[in-house]
Amino acid sequence: MVDAATGEIIWGFKGKTTHVHSQGMVGDIDPEYPGMECYAGEAKGGDQYFLYSAVGKRLSDKDMGSLTPRPVWWDADDLKEISINNDLIKYKGDTLLKTEGKVVLVADLIGDWREEIVTSLPGELRIYSTNIPAEVSKVCLVQNRQYRLGVANASMGYFYPPQPGIAKK
Repeated sequence: MVDAATGEIIWGFKGKTTHVHSQGMVGDIDPEYPGMECYAGEAKGGDQYFLYSAVGKRLSDKDMGSLTPRPVWWDADDLKEISINNDLIKYKGDTLLKTEGKVVLVADLIGDWREEIVTSLPGELRIYSTNIPAEVSKVCLVQNRQYRLGVANASMGYFYPPQPGIAKK
């Protein structure tokens, strides 16, 4: 983790790595730690995996099953669920949904602040949406400029799930 203004390293892995993949995951998935957790792993035969809290505490060295898990606001709480290898799961919890096809987009397409999972299969495009009622009303995520740009950028190469920016006061 690096301070964007100064380039100063705030925290990070101190050991050797062979090749850390250029993708990973950032999302608030663990209720025990405030803020977003960060996950990455070594590619090309590496055997190290890294899950850190927002303040740099290493939470796990276990493989999550993919170097590119997708964080998804799915149910009605503030934590994100994780889409990994066609399973939507709660971190350290149950499988909520099985999807088919390649995940090509995670975004708030319907506009209720939760995100849909878009997959592709030969000859079809699927949109998976939650059926869990939310008791909390929030602003549609695409009203956030940074999030909206993240959704647009998803169609231009490597897919990285969009993240909302901080609202200006």
